[in-house]
Amino acid sequence: MNLLELVNKEPITCSPEDPLKRVVDLMAANDIGSVVVTKGGKVVGIFTERDLVKAMSSGASLDEPVSKYMTKDIIFANPNESVENALAKMLRYGIRHLPVVDEGKRLLGVVSIKDLVEALFESLALL
Repeated sequence: MNLLELVNKEPITCSPEDPLKRVVDLMAANDIGSVVVTKGGKVVGIFTERDLVKAMSSGASLDEPVSKYMTKDIIFANPNESVENALAKMLRYGIRHLPVVDEGKRLLGVVSIKDLVEALFESLALL
């Protein structure tokens, strides 16, 4: 199984100028742990639950732009990458959300560590 098979819904995105409050509301409304930050169709960051905790612990205001607190050094995956390779990448870098992009760096979706573990479990159950 590859990542393209797991990416089946429209990724939730925001712009770098969006206030933290809007991004947190997106996360809550969509029951997700991250929002990909895009500008001009390109991925410029990702804002995760961990970023939110760091922002709040530093006294951030919910009116501040997400760009101030997002992770800018993003680890990507390609759609043909295997679930096993993606999981190894996530473990190596200590991340829980992995944006999946095409060759042009266009965002196709995001997979979480939960998505990958579920996919592996399903494949093992089929054996």
